[in-house]
Amino acid sequence: MSDIIPGEYNQVTRQSLNRARLRAAHQTSATPEMAYLLVAVMHEKHFPGQPMPIVRLRNPIRGKRGARGWGGTKTRDGVRRGYVSLPKTPMSDPKRPFGMLRVGLICHEFAHAFEALKFDETNHGLRFTMILDSLLAETEQFWSVR
Repeated sequence: MSDIIPGEYNQVTRQSLNRARLRAAHQTSATPEMAYLLVAVMHEKHFPGQPMPIVRLRNPIRGKRGARGWGGTKTRDGVRRGYVSLPKTPMSDPKRPFGMLRVGLICHEFAHAFEALKFDETNHGLRFTMILDSLLAETEQFWSVR
């Protein structure tokens, strides 16, 4: 199917209102510094004054066919915070994005943290996709400039 985007769930791709933007985000490599900056900017806009999400960057999991990111919330010392786990290696081949750091994955995993913080649950449903589409639109000017 031509509308499937490597590195994104088919359900999210089908629900997205802007597949071109979603595709571009998943084809845009990111550095660990960009990941921290994007998460900080998105979080401060939507959750001003709340503790920053925990951002964990780790080595990619070789041999796995999955994006290998995670987003949601974690509670530490009685404080519930957003949590985003991402691979630390920038993507070098847009045709093989799995397990590599790219803008689409950063925004996708932060959308999970956003949804969990705001609604106490997260999945890949319509609400999640609307949040992801909004985050991509809000940050596009920053990440699409080369």
